[in-house]
Amino acid sequence: MENKPIGEDPLETLQDASLGHLESMFGKMDHDVIASGHHHPGHVLRSDRTLYINPGSLGCSRDALARYAVIGVSDHGIRVKLDAAVYDKELLRRSFEKKNIPGRQYIMESFHGF
Repeated sequence: MENKPIGEDPLETLQDASLGHLESMFGKMDHDVIASGHHHPGHVLRSDRTLYINPGSLGCSRDALARYAVIGVSDHGIRVKLDAAVYDKELLRRSFEKKNIPGRQYIMESFHGF
């Protein structure tokens, strides 16, 4: 399988968040940590020189969890904790209705399971 960067179409099939794919997208960058998003499942992957962190979807899930990462840096290295906060999906749905969010029905069905 060819390693491809994420396309411009947000609904395009995403590549797996493997170390190989991340290296193909970001490998030319010389950084200790690269944090990214867009891919809903979270991951913490380490190459020989870079730590890749994606906490996962921030509230765009069927299980009403807003995922996030806590990163700690010390003399002992870099620590990462992936965590999540529960939110009220019904409150989110009502706020989408109240604010008349364009495409809200599609968003709620596709990403939140309504």
